[in-house]
Amino acid sequence: MIKFIETTPWWFLILLYVTTLTLGTLIGAPLVIQAYDLPNPVEVTRLFVLVPLIKVHYLLPLLLAVTFGLKFVKSKGQKPLTLSFIIASIILVPVVFYGLQLSDIYLYAEA
Repeated sequence: MIKFIETTPWWFLILLYVTTLTLGTLIGAPLVIQAYDLPNPVEVTRLFVLVPLIKVHYLLPLLLAVTFGLKFVKSKGQKPLTLSFIIASIILVPVVFYGLQLSDIYLYAEA
């Protein structure tokens, strides 16, 4: 376990967390506001920022799984594969996380 912690690419975890917040706020919130016709867009945007902070226990296992996948892909030694995995992770982690949390965001915004 200590070896895993020492060799974990922390920059990748930070990058994924920041892109999750950014993509959720800039792309996800406007899409949800428009799709569900929610009355208070400022509140929904704030929820898209707060949910990764509040529900970090849902996001952290996803981030760790993707980081483990990156370590596995990097061990293969193919640069194009590693680059495509990083790009796919940057796009898919926010989609999966906010997709799982969308019903909660909708309930919070409607209340």
